[in-house]
Amino acid sequence: MTRTTTHRPRSSPRRSPWSSRLLAATIGLALCGFGVGCDDKKNDKKKETAEASAPTPETTEPEPVAALPKGPPELSVDEVSPRVGFSRTVVMKPDGSPNPDGLAELRAKLEEAKEHIAEQDVVVRVHRQARPGWVTTYLNELGKLGPKSVAVETDTRPDYPSKVTALPETQLSNPAKCSLVGAILADRGTAIWRLSGGTARKRGRGMGGPDLTMTGETIESMAKGCAESSLFFASAAEGVEWGLVYDLAASALALEKAGLKTAVFPSQPTTAGHAVELAHGK
Repeated sequence: MTRTTTHRPRSSPRRSPWSSRLLAATIGLALCGFGVGCDDKKNDKKKETAEASAPTPETTEPEPVAALPKGPPELSVDEVSPRVGFSRTVVMKPDGSPNPDGLAELRAKLEEAKEHIAEQDVVVRVHRQARPGWVTTYLNELGKLGPKSVAVETDTRPDYPSKVTALPETQLSNPAKCSLVGAILADRGTAIWRLSGGTARKRGRGMGGPDLTMTGETIESMAKGCAESSLFFASAAEGVEWGLVYDLAASALALEKAGLKTAVFPSQPTTAGHAVELAHGK
């Protein structure tokens, strides 16, 4: 009886963990020998070392920004009310009498802007439809703060100056009694007389309103008798808008032969031919 011998395949010997790690290290060294991977690791380590040793950049605080200087507020009177900057004040009641609260507010607002008013040249922009009483109140409060000069600016006819020098009544002192006074009457005629009173010379209404050309001739004629004064007092009857009062003053100051330089706007009502009552001036 023949015995059959079966040959089993020889299994590979099992590698230990130690031998696996040794093999990986050997392969790694071999690769380094060919320049693969080692330089990258060295460069990474150098980079990490350089970053760690690099000085921390200093953080500098931004320089504080200086506050911009506050500019002067716009001084104006429009068809609604007097204004100081964007603030409105109601200085008169609907019946034309003074409004104490509104007047106090106007004074406070102007006081806040005193650094831009005292000893400064100031300009007040006035709308043609403003009430003359608002303008005179505004100018008188400005005068109390001691401006170097005051100019009033209003849109007017092309042949008249759009800006005139004005003297607040609160800065007026001892005006010559012969100074000229002009008024726009209720019927839009005009009257010219002297500060101390006397006969008023009147001109009728023109085609489009006050006849300022004929009125100008009267002003030039009467100014010859008062060389010591360069003031012109401009006023109007109740209900006359500011624009006509300004036109009268601007037309008078534009007359070279009259020698008038400064406008005064009385705060009290005037009556043609009567002495003018000055509420603030002496």
